[in-house]
Amino acid sequence: MSSPQTIIQNALALLQAGGRNAERGAEMLYRYFYPRFVRRYVLEGQTQAEAMEIANEAMFNVVRGLLGVEAEGALHAWIWVVARNTMLSRVRAAHAAKQHESDIENDEGESLLDTFADCNACDPVTKLCLEKQLDRFEREHPKRLICLEMAVIDGLSLPEIAEAVARSYAATKEYLSQCRKQLWAYLKPCFE
Repeated sequence: MSSPQTIIQNALALLQAGGRNAERGAEMLYRYFYPRFVRRYVLEGQTQAEAMEIANEAMFNVVRGLLGVEAEGALHAWIWVVARNTMLSRVRAAHAAKQHESDIENDEGESLLDTFADCNACDPVTKLCLEKQLDRFEREHPKRLICLEMAVIDGLSLPEIAEAVARSYAATKEYLSQCRKQLWAYLKPCFE
């Protein structure tokens, strides 16, 4: 199987060629990313049907976005950001119709919390503390949280994150270390 980067580069060339080639390029991306998006969305708590619908929308957004791309840069990281943002937009819209804004923030915090700590093993007081601290971290350090999500949730490598945030490899490695330390400073009181 080809690497994601090779698939993206080949698909991008076909998309930019236009016509039937663009259709083949879109199909290449769809075959590779669609099942991965669906799996990711199901892991994020979506039903299979919702995950498939969101994955279709994400694929549309990816192909539409790639049609205007000039340079290849951090396309793999960008594709996963588009996929995540598509799901978050859909989740926010669904929750907005049912609940108040503060409820939405709590729901998002819980899914992030499940990623950063094994909350199933936490007692309710610890879990509540972690949720509040993670919400606070998200409000006060949104850029740090995005970098941590790229590493933990999206599974991007350090070089991919470096490209996505436009930093050198060494600077990104140090920044991620500082992000982890900062997050731990917020979460540590919950375990004391």
